Amino acid sequence: MVPGVLLMCAGFGAAQVTMSITYDIQQGIVSRFRTMNVLPSAVLIGHVFSALLRNLASLALATGVAVLIGFRPEADLLDWLAATGILSFFILALSGLSALFGLLIKSVDAAYVPSFFFLFLPYVSSGFVPVETLPGWLQPVAEHQPMTPLIESVRSFLLGTPLGNNAWIAIAWCTGILVVSAVTTSVVWRRLKR
Repeated sequence: MVPGVLLMCAGFGAAQVTMSITYDIQQGIVSRFRTMNVLPSAVLIGHVFSALLRNLASLALATGVAVLIGFRPEADLLDWLAATGILSFFILALSGLSALFGLLIKSVDAAYVPSFFFLFLPYVSSGFVPVETLPGWLQPVAEHQPMTPLIESVRSFLLGTPLGNNAWIAIAWCTGILVVSAVTTSVVWRRLKR
């Protein structure tokens, strides 16, 4: 279950970017930064990378607690680096998507909505139960969404389960989310009122 919990922590933490950016826009902070001689997208980039660092710290804490209560990973240094790398890429992709939501959502109260979506996806995956034990109509959803290959990759790196193509599929999902988010965010950012 630990890989599923780690993905939930990462998803929730990445969703905080939506609230931060929405708040900054409402308070006029973004408008002030846009008048300064800084890279126009520095506000968004700062939020995304601070979310990455904050989430890596929370994942380290969650992993430490899991070890304290009985989680026994079989990972060597390279496996830990691989798990950290794929989790970092996931956080970066979701933070980029959250930045887009932060530009589109008009109130801080509504900015909490994406976090529910990010928290719900691991439940409809292999995070807590094997996919084949889910109801028949739910199995295709669990098999063909980004959380299952991400969870299976982390599980493989930390616990030595078979990896298969999961890491490549997870990387493809994260790359797709990041590219679509970055392109769409840059378009929305340029159209945002100053």
